[in-house]
Amino acid sequence: IIGFATKSTFIGGFRSPVFTIRAGFDFDHRIRIGAGVSWLNLSRYDSGKENSPFYLDKTIIDGTGVYTVHPALQFAYLNLFLEYVYYKKGKWQFSVPVQFGMGGSSYKYNFKEENIVESRNFIFLYEPAVYGQYRITKWFAFGLDVGYRIMIITNKNIGSKFNSPVYDIKAIILWGELYKAVFNNQN
Repeated sequence: IIGFATKSTFIGGFRSPVFTIRAGFDFDHRIRIGAGVSWLNLSRYDSGKENSPFYLDKTIIDGTGVYTVHPALQFAYLNLFLEYVYYKKGKWQFSVPVQFGMGGSSYKYNFKEENIVESRNFIFLYEPAVYGQYRITKWFAFGLDVGYRIMIITNKNIGSKFNSPVYDIKAIILWGELYKAVFNNQN
């Protein structure tokens, strides 16, 4: 299995999409295991609105003047997932995906052509969920994934709260079924 997803989550009470690319194996359409990488997708800094907790306003004073920089929140991790399909009948499928992630969070900004990273720390998370899928055709489906991100090891240097509900509305192409539909019809 190969996939790309955008999970909607919240950090410090604000909506914050997390992108994920993952790959793995499907065993008899019952158990799926694999790994991936996930990262926070930030919108650009907007001086006309409140950007906290995604950007900070920081003043730097040095021998050449007073500068304001906007350190951007960084949140990325490698993840391992396991998913058990407990119900599969007709066009419906329900499963319990579990994900563990390890990576880091920090704030990063550029000052005088130098990238500066502050408050970097290791993180470890656990993300249980429930997933439902409805097949429209043999190779195309819609799904909904609802769960909760629990930070087991968090970055105490960053005040943002990463514990959060997560949800993902999915449009799914079942590549194996699409391959069978295209190439089995050519014979």
